[in-house]
Amino acid sequence: MIAMASSAPFDLAHFKKASFFERQANEETSHWKLEQLEGRLVELSGAECSSALSLCFDLILQAQNKNEPVAWLSTENSIFFPPDTQANGIDLEALPVIALPSHQALGIATERLLRSGAFSLLVLDLGSHQELSLAMQSRLASLAQKHATAVVFITQKTPDIASLGSLISLRAHTRYLHCGEDAFLCELEVLKDKRHAPGDKHQILLSAPEGLL
Repeated sequence: MIAMASSAPFDLAHFKKASFFERQANEETSHWKLEQLEGRLVELSGAECSSALSLCFDLILQAQNKNEPVAWLSTENSIFFPPDTQANGIDLEALPVIALPSHQALGIATERLLRSGAFSLLVLDLGSHQELSLAMQSRLASLAQKHATAVVFITQKTPDIASLGSLISLRAHTRYLHCGEDAFLCELEVLKDKRHAPGDKHQILLSAPEGLL
């Protein structure tokens, strides 16, 4: 399950079992909401990709609950585990998944989707690829602002490694913290935020579906 919490000390006993992406009510301080990310380039990093995937699927569910279009873009050798995703609330039939042969093609496809103005959220799984040209960032940032689209890049790196570039509006790092046999925390720490002060931490409580651990 997922439950958003503030940066206060976490108490597992305060949470009840729920579906994987069910949210609790105590998330008023969270900046990890789709409406907070509209029109921005966001980088979500993690030493392991799965923690970042969990946070991205939370955003996708937020969009789908509002009937807002979402697309997922990745290279051909990077993809999420569909059965877990579908079993826990994501409508895969409403989630176009675009696999491309190179990161350059990924950027070009993202630009085309943004120009359509049809999507509220685009997720790009870059994996360990650490480069995104300033020219591409500039085009994507301008189009994201024009169409109020959140563009989220998933990267696999440690928090001490710099963000993709100066036009990344928010950079956050995620990690898993185990807290039981079938539950763990996904912690998000904001490292860079052009709209708010960095340093915020948020925690999401997750159960462990088959493909995740």
